[in-house]
Amino acid sequence: MDGAAEQAIEPRHWLGYAEREIERGSFLLAALVLPDIGPETATDLRANYFAHSRWFFGLLVLLLLVSLTKDVVLSGSLPNGLNVGAHVVFIVTSLVAAFVNREWLHRLLAPLNVALMLAYIAVLFARLP
Repeated sequence: MDGAAEQAIEPRHWLGYAEREIERGSFLLAALVLPDIGPETATDLRANYFAHSRWFFGLLVLLLLVSLTKDVVLSGSLPNGLNVGAHVVFIVTSLVAAFVNREWLHRLLAPLNVALMLAYIAVLFARLP
């Protein structure tokens, strides 16, 4: 096989691609959250939030799926159950937020997901060798 063909099937090559796409996706998420504000423009942040929430949470689900796929490509299997479980919880809450535009629900999901993310990070760091 030539070098280009070997690189095309090498999992680490795809890992680099996935990491770049996750980074680009993170910038796109920020662009969706932050409204265009001009010097003489009044901005309704609530209306802006709900106008972009479906795209924001849909992209977040896509990024979470890319994260799980990366693990399968690199190791040949899904990560441990706790990691998959955390991804599933974040995917489910993101799908709910994408399709339900109730303000009370979004006010509940925001701090809930922050607490879940902090717990997820703490558990991951506690398990580091």
